[in-house]
Amino acid sequence: MDAIRWTEAQEKAIHVVGRDVLVSASAGTGKTAVLAQRCLARLCEPPQQTDVDRLLVLTYTDAAAEEMHSRIASTLRQSYRRSPSSHLRRQLLLLDAAWISTFHAFCKRLLAEHFYLLNLDANFAIVDPDQQELLKSDAVVQTLEEAWSEPVLAQGISILLTGQSLYGAGGFSRQILALADFLESIPQPQRFFERMEEFCAQGPQSADWHRLRREQLQRVCEILRQARQKIDYARLLHDSLGLGGWLAQTFDAYQETAERLEQTARRQDWQTLYQQLQSLELKRFPNRPKDLDEQTADFVKQPLKEVKSDWQDLLNLAALNPVSVQLEGESVQLQMHTVLALLKRFEDNYGRMKRRIGALDFSDLEQMTVSLLLEQPQIAEKLRQRFDYIFVDEFQDINAVQKCILDAIRRPDNVFAVGDVKQSIYAFRRSRPELFLEALSTAQEEPQDPLTAQRLDLGVNFRSRPEILTFANTVFRRIMTCQTASMDYDRRAELVCGRSDAAALAEEEPLPVELVLLDEESDETAEDDQNEETSEQQADSGESTLPPAETLSPVQRQALWIAQRLRRMVGADTGKAEFQIFDKEAGCRRDVQYRDIVILMRSMVYRANIYAEILRLAGVPVVSQTASGYFAATEIADLLALLKVLDNPIRDIELAAVLRSALFSFTDSQLARIRLPADAAEPKPASFYEALLAAARRTDDPLAAKVRQALEQLTQWRRAIRLGSLSDVLGAILDQTGYLAFVSALPNGRQRRANLLKLHQRAVQFEHFSTGPQAVSLARFVEFLEKMGQEEQDWAPAQPDSASENAVRLFSVHRSKGLEFPVVVLAELNTHWNLQDLDQLCLADEDTLGLRAVDPQRQIRFPTLPWQVLRERKRKTALEEEMRILYVALTRAREKLVVTASRGRSHCSRIVRECSLSAGRALPSWKLLNVNQPIDWLLYGLGEEPPMREVFLDGPAAGPTFFTVECVDSERLQECSRVIEEAGRRRQTPAVPSLTPDIVRQYQPVIDTCRQRLRWVYPFEEAARLPAKLSVSQAVRAIDEFAFIDTEESLHCQPRAILDKVGRKPSVSAAQIGAATHLLLARIDLKQKPDRKTLESLAETLVSEGSISPQAARQADFDAILRFFESELGRLVLQYPNNVHREWPFTVSVSAQQAGIASSDERIIIQGIVDLLIHTKERLILLDFKTDAVSEEEIAERAARYVPQIRYYALAVEKILGRPVEQACLYFLKPSKSFPIDLPS
Repeated sequence: MDAIRWTEAQEKAIHVVGRDVLVSASAGTGKTAVLAQRCLARLCEPPQQTDVDRLLVLTYTDAAAEEMHSRIASTLRQSYRRSPSSHLRRQLLLLDAAWISTFHAFCKRLLAEHFYLLNLDANFAIVDPDQQELLKSDAVVQTLEEAWSEPVLAQGISILLTGQSLYGAGGFSRQILALADFLESIPQPQRFFERMEEFCAQGPQSADWHRLRREQLQRVCEILRQARQKIDYARLLHDSLGLGGWLAQTFDAYQETAERLEQTARRQDWQTLYQQLQSLELKRFPNRPKDLDEQTADFVKQPLKEVKSDWQDLLNLAALNPVSVQLEGESVQLQMHTVLALLKRFEDNYGRMKRRIGALDFSDLEQMTVSLLLEQPQIAEKLRQRFDYIFVDEFQDINAVQKCILDAIRRPDNVFAVGDVKQSIYAFRRSRPELFLEALSTAQEEPQDPLTAQRLDLGVNFRSRPEILTFANTVFRRIMTCQTASMDYDRRAELVCGRSDAAALAEEEPLPVELVLLDEESDETAEDDQNEETSEQQADSGESTLPPAETLSPVQRQALWIAQRLRRMVGADTGKAEFQIFDKEAGCRRDVQYRDIVILMRSMVYRANIYAEILRLAGVPVVSQTASGYFAATEIADLLALLKVLDNPIRDIELAAVLRSALFSFTDSQLARIRLPADAAEPKPASFYEALLAAARRTDDPLAAKVRQALEQLTQWRRAIRLGSLSDVLGAILDQTGYLAFVSALPNGRQRRANLLKLHQRAVQFEHFSTGPQAVSLARFVEFLEKMGQEEQDWAPAQPDSASENAVRLFSVHRSKGLEFPVVVLAELNTHWNLQDLDQLCLADEDTLGLRAVDPQRQIRFPTLPWQVLRERKRKTALEEEMRILYVALTRAREKLVVTASRGRSHCSRIVRECSLSAGRALPSWKLLNVNQPIDWLLYGLGEEPPMREVFLDGPAAGPTFFTVECVDSERLQECSRVIEEAGRRRQTPAVPSLTPDIVRQYQPVIDTCRQRLRWVYPFEEAARLPAKLSVSQAVRAIDEFAFIDTEESLHCQPRAILDKVGRKPSVSAAQIGAATHLLLARIDLKQKPDRKTLESLAETLVSEGSISPQAARQADFDAILRFFESELGRLVLQYPNNVHREWPFTVSVSAQQAGIASSDERIIIQGIVDLLIHTKERLILLDFKTDAVSEEEIAERAARYVPQIRYYALAVEKILGRPVEQACLYFLKPSKSFPIDLPS
């Protein structure tokens, strides 16, 4: 340690005493070394030296605690050898009793010392995480069963379950478990219950409700301010591009509206503001100039479109919407009371289960420690006197309960906390980085008061090359602000290179940072699921094939590009690596190897298997550090199926899977023979197990012996498990069958073997669970595994020893925290944020509880005010964490950083152009908070840099550069795909022997037979493709693939879900306006000529019924409807009111030939709805209304699109009524013109 040259800031952090010290240590600044050295200084430097057992060192992982313990022990031994003293000898003797541990281990030790004060079992155990899941699952089931028997709770649950399942991954039970997890992270949860019960009882009259309303109204004011900023920003873009007066009037109109709304908000006249927002009518944008391209026009208009959308969204906020208060009545209070009652009962049941088995979980350790310290102040005082110095590592990851514990045992001058808010990425563990920010805000760099904490910032990075640090600094200096991340990336946060070889490295080529953008947009849909499934199947079968190059997904193509880049990097094809890295173990520089490279991704789900398979296909060795996918592995699925069959043989699917697996090796044909009766006399078995028993009794079937052997083996294993240990029998099965050796010989055999051994280890652990009288039974183990499957939970695949393997590693960013790698490829930065948790049924924080409640009368869900406020808070917190995750990812590399994403060139060019036009100005926070994937943050952060302008704006690359940019076009992507595809084909295709004439003659009959069979055509192929039933629209598209798709008929009856409710976006589409118009025409009283007052009254009725939305009613064209009744057709309708059919539905059977969609006589059903059918004495008239916005000149062209539809209507009317349609017309409401349709005779 003496050889280390500490920086000035590090020296201060090590030696300052007599006050609290808070160290904000950026990535790679040696904070762990500083923490360890400070511990040693307090042990060895008089006069403040102390004994090691009077230090409390708290970490967040066992590995960190062990490393700290090891460092202190090693240094103490070295110091003692150099200068033996009684003090050092005493420290070595006390070291094993030192308080160097995780928070949980500290709490456990404290509770073990004072168990009698908390009525704890002296030998309490800590539940395994899997055991905890099992107990919680049992507790929530018991809770819900008890609640159903109580009328009040049953009523509340039945309302809450509207449109919601009870169990499963997204079920209501998971909401209870999620709230229980939240309670574990707050001190004294009983106070939360008390506060929420009071809030629930008072409802909208409570002080808390009004406080939340004020918070949301502040958000309203913020949105209104941002609207003005967006207008100014759009005007800036407009003027910078020299667009003259194109949008000048539009800007003035928007600006005037924004100022009017802001003035109303400043007066706090919220009712008027709501009315103003409701009545907003903004004119359409003027047509763009002829010399202005559409892309640039949209670029300028986008901020104004966002403003319009923001104003519309304000109508959904409960603080403004008067309907919200009406909805948040007794029903919401009942639902909230139900959730609280269920949560409290779950806590009681879960606590009882743990007490019954004498165990605690990790949250109990913390919560009971809080209770002990607060209820027994003498113990807290004893600890304050016991510890001279308290050290906290990774302080940014502390939660509220841990902070409460720390506050109870600390003195005003003895805490040393080190952390980095920018690296707080564990929100899912309930970390609270704002606690560190609050502490830093009160600390001073040079405090005078001894009770004021001293702040020290470590910014000298000893890990990365200077270009990598400049890259990170440039990005976060522009995007990380108080508005986007609750902190500014200022001088204190910036990274400064402290590597001794920085000057020599600066002369090396190529540049160590590469930004690679694949010119395509990713499609994060079911495609990823399909690719994942395909990759798993290929891995199981040992195959390595790719679909054709043109069908590869963006994820696959990005993986392919990375594979080729890595091959070039290590010189796989040339034999010469592109660059060298410093090998810390060897102490010298050497060529880069695969083992030096790590591919980082925000999330490994749906991607890890794809990347691993494609890298292997490209000849790149890879080790995947995934966090899921264990149960999907074939070898695990086989063993789980076997365990289920041993528990209950009457499981057809599992039994067939076991017999077909390598454990018994039955073929598909043999399984089919087993399932079918041997002859007509043999009864058909009810289950596959009965079929297996019947097959074993057959005397004339050679398969019977194999079946009897399988049944005997299953019986033996079942008996062994009942009499012995589950884990022992599972181990014996693996040994007896040779299954372990079998899977080891398959592709990826080391991984498969490790997976099986992990299952065996889990069985051993499960036998030590104490969850009830049947805790160690096979049935209980199977139940546990099935519940994990139902809840879509998974284990991480076992990790075989790969330390010595020369392979690329796949890591998630979370897994890479605290680590460093010579080369980092940061992939898939186009991955969208996962914000699904924001839309849960229940949201909670220490402040309040919010529901997406149900209106029992209308059977719809709506967000309550607390839910909306909580959602906005959590969205901001989630985006802040995403930015910190990006920071962690960009600061892991030592020598080389490659960043890749799939993003369209046009999108990238737009952002770079935007940055160029606003160069020198700070990026608007609303702009940064509106992105939905990290690559856009990167583009905004780098948009002003010369390489970006050169690639995306074709500008000069003037000025110094520290990174390269490459935009890979589609042609190069296709070529990359074809190269890898060909490589896989060469690796798989065996050599084909040459065919001699003798061989051809020998096999000619077989070839002829095969050719004949392959050329056979099914004679009824056309009929096989015919659907049994078609709507008119589908029938039109069946005969004309370019047919115009008319969606009006499908919108006549709108579902309530799309209508304007609280929490729904009140925008209205042209299709909804058309549907409202059709409904008005269908409901008008024809006995008298309608007028505008009649239409307005009818529209109000339809709105009150929930048939149309208020917005659609306001925008319906009443004048066009009235003009129709002035026309000849309208007068005819009024003349025969009793002979008019409106919205006339029909179902008719016709031949496919008659329908014109095939040449066969197959019958098909056609369904549709005729708008208007008029019976006169002389003729039958068919009329169809169209709300298309067309000019009179365009009517003929537009009508041609509807001709097939009208002819189908006429055919149906004739077949049903037995009378031909003499006249058919289209009536276009916008120009108020009819158009006759010629019908075939």
